[in-house]
Amino acid sequence: DHARRLLNSARLLRSDIDLTPDALAGIIVELLEKNAPTGDTYIRPFFYKGAVQLTPRLRNIGDELGVYMLPLGDYLPTSGVKAIVSTWLRVPDNVIPSRGKITGAYVNSAFAKDEAEEQGADDAIILNTSGKVAEGSSCNLFIVRDNTLITAPITSDILEGITRRTIVEIARDLGIAVDTREVDRSELYIADEAFFCG
Repeated sequence: DHARRLLNSARLLRSDIDLTPDALAGIIVELLEKNAPTGDTYIRPFFYKGAVQLTPRLRNIGDELGVYMLPLGDYLPTSGVKAIVSTWLRVPDNVIPSRGKITGAYVNSAFAKDEAEEQGADDAIILNTSGKVAEGSSCNLFIVRDNTLITAPITSDILEGITRRTIVEIARDLGIAVDTREVDRSELYIADEAFFCG
């Protein structure tokens, strides 16, 4: 799933990378075998434009693949997260495609994350340009109200999160009601629970 999403992101950026998801996964496995990590490890494969030029374009310039790995600690506290609602809005899909893992879009997340940390919080909840809840700085968001698991739809300018999709599938398999719909900011304050995933 992750390899397929990355390749779809490359397609959004008009990359000419000729890899299948299995071939990309094979490259990642080879990296792991060569480095033999002894603990939890974060792996980030990414495509980038290799040509040096001034013209802002995506077509007809060299596409390259890079993969790095580093030890993985807890991104957020595991005993509870303090979050703010950021003053920064989520970049809309018609500006930078939200469903893609696109490095340039992470600047938006970085502004929100920095704002949260400057206010003593662990992370930020980002609203979209319609004022509806989108997601965290680098993670999807769920709330629980009246025994229903609620998450924003893809059309709310969120990343098509693989963990988000898996949580929805598991919840439905367990008979937990799931509602994928727009979430108002005010619902954050009256939710029974809220959690990030990613």
